[in-house]
Amino acid sequence: MLADVRADLRAASPLAITATLSRARSLNWAGYLAEGSVVLDLDSGAFRVDASVREVRAEAERDVTLFFDGDAYTYLDHTDRAVTTGDSPLLGGVASRMAWDLARVLPAEPERLIDAGAKLGDPLSLAGERCRTILAKTPDGPTAHVWYLAERDGLPRVWETSRELGAGDSLRKRMTVRTIETGAEPTLAPAELEGYERRAAPEWDDPEAHERSADAGAFTTLDEGAPTLRAAFNAAKDRPRAIGLFAPS
Repeated sequence: MLADVRADLRAASPLAITATLSRARSLNWAGYLAEGSVVLDLDSGAFRVDASVREVRAEAERDVTLFFDGDAYTYLDHTDRAVTTGDSPLLGGVASRMAWDLARVLPAEPERLIDAGAKLGDPLSLAGERCRTILAKTPDGPTAHVWYLAERDGLPRVWETSRELGAGDSLRKRMTVRTIETGAEPTLAPAELEGYERRAAPEWDDPEAHERSADAGAFTTLDEGAPTLRAAFNAAKDRPRAIGLFAPS
């Protein structure tokens, strides 16, 4: 069944979905919520996400668009009227991280769960859809996965992940798909944006390391330009770095 998930998604592509995504860390009580729409063409890899992202304990929202044309990523911050283009989807801290998680539809490739020894849980009805329950734990952390796939079309309706980060900290995510339109032909590219400030992409040494850093919580604010440890290290690339850690005895 898991082996068919990617094939089912591709058969239904291009997809247009609306979804809600939550992201929470336990140690610092940092929680974020994203709500928006996703257009995804699995044949070309292109996607567009339009979402509102906010910190759970704050009222202010950040309206963003993350767009991928198969070659480069474009991140639009409609709140600050700014645009950033680069080779990583993580161009705007937590806000772009949330948009990218929405665009991926699944938190991991189905093959990774198969390799991890996924098993069936009890079936569950969600919003009128009878769903199969998939349970697995991938070795990246490790991360515990619970996926709910609709029996009718094999497409995901809900997934939840939990990763232990150490020192009593954990990262939890949950995505709920509210609507799915298959075989859609929506406009992927964002409209021309007059009056938007163009910002330089962060100088990440490695986009994959950037992804891991974001997952581990390097971004702790939705404010653009906020300093982070990794950003400070990358400010002077190709130079030796040293960091000292001190604690009271």
